[in-house]
Amino acid sequence: GVIIHKAREHNGYVTFMIPGNVESLRIISRASRPSDVIGPFVDDRRYFGVAIDEITLFEGKQSVSITSHKTDAELDGWLNATSENARWTNGNALLSLGKRQINSVAMLTLHIHAAGPYVMSDAAASTRQKVA
Repeated sequence: GVIIHKAREHNGYVTFMIPGNVESLRIISRASRPSDVIGPFVDDRRYFGVAIDEITLFEGKQSVSITSHKTDAELDGWLNATSENARWTNGNALLSLGKRQINSVAMLTLHIHAAGPYVMSDAAASTRQKVA
């Protein structure tokens, strides 16, 4: 139930500092349905959050590539894999980090392959209209 904010973002790579007691986490993002964003003629009602390619956990002197999002068909919060390169979340995806070292801090890096477009919230749309 703790929010872990990003520590760094550069060229599509987002890095988070992960406490030692964390063995799984949820990747939370905005999400929209193509039928809402593109139009009703697109009959796709799945929620798309972000498409994630590479996931790497840096802990101590080791780096571990996490590939469960590409290999496990049934993962909570992940859409069916449509590509070998990346897999879309539904905006609330579970990610298991595996067994971790006790009392250590790790860096988790996600490569965001694609994101959006998203439906703007009413508050964001109102703010945008006032600025324009």
